[in-house]
This record gives sequence, C-alpha cells and structure tokens, in this order.
Amino acid sequence: TQSEGLIGDLTFAVFVDDDGNVWAGNWESGGDFGVSMFDGTNWTSHLNLGFDTITQAPNGDIWVGGFLGVHHYNGTDWVTYTTADGLSTNDIEVIAFDADGNLWAGNGGNIGLDRFDGTTWTTYTTADGLADNNVRAMFLDSDDNMWFGTNAGLSIFDGTTWETLNESDGLINNFVRS
Repeated sequence: TQSEGLIGDLTFAVFVDDDGNVWAGNWESGGDFGVSMFDGTNWTSHLNLGFDTITQAPNGDIWVGGFLGVHHYNGTDWVTYTTADGLSTNDIEVIAFDADGNLWAGNGGNIGLDRFDGTTWTTYTTADGLADNNVRAMFLDSDDNMWFGTNAGLSIFDGTTWETLNESDGLINNFVRS
C-alpha cells in the first residue's frame, strides 16, 4: 500500500526480477505514478514512468512499458523511448524479449508491433503478416518463436515468417490477451 512505501494504492503490473526484487507499476488516483521496487526490506520508487508492463532483459536490466513509451533501467539511470525515437506509439501494453535479445512492444491502439534491436525500432503490421495491429500478449516458446496475442488471433513469428492461428484453426475466440 501507499502507507508501506508504494507510490499509490492502484497497481497495474507486478514483476519479480532474477534477484527476487518485486517491481510494481502503480499510481495514486489524481497524483503520482511510476514504478516501485521492493528489495525484501524497503521500497524504492521511480516517479513519472508509464507502468502497464514490466520485464527483465537477458543482461538483467529492467524495462517498463506504459502510457509514456518504453523505459529502460540499467540499475542506475532511466532512458525513455518514445515516438520521437521511432516507437510507433507511446501507449505500450505489453513487452517481451526474444531469444536474440530484441525487445518487442505491443499496443492496443491498432498501430502494430515494435521491435527494438538496441539501436533501431522496427514496426510490424498486418501488411507484414501480423494477424491484427492490436497486440495484447507476447510469449517466447522453447523453439525461440515469438507468439503474439491479437484481436484477430495468434501470430507466430519464427524470425523470418509469420503464421496466424484463429477460430478457423480451433481457437475458441480470436481475441487473445494475457
């Protein structure tokens, strides 16, 4: 709760990193917002960060996506990526890393899916083979394929080609979200 050290009492994302720290994206209605980290003893808060999704890079860095773009924390400093840096939208709902260390960022704004290779943001849309431009879930499978839940089914990307699964393939519903 806020009285115990969180920024606010409304929590939208929770993530546990490899060191056992708990990260929570939260806000106080009408007030402060950001990400709080609990190390087992104390809360440390980082204000003014979007907070809908949190993940950890293979190198241990923390990445946060939300309504202000994508934020990267290297343990000392925060760097924020926005549309000015090549991101397709500043409203990110889900992020995940692929086997090559690329960060993927999805949104529900019917804009597409972004991939960040550490230098450049690349946007994928239905024109590239994505099932739908609203991406609401992501998963890296054991064969290093990326799976994306969309409003029109599942998209699977093997690094080269896209495949779509939808109701005609046996999904109960085309709207896939985690």
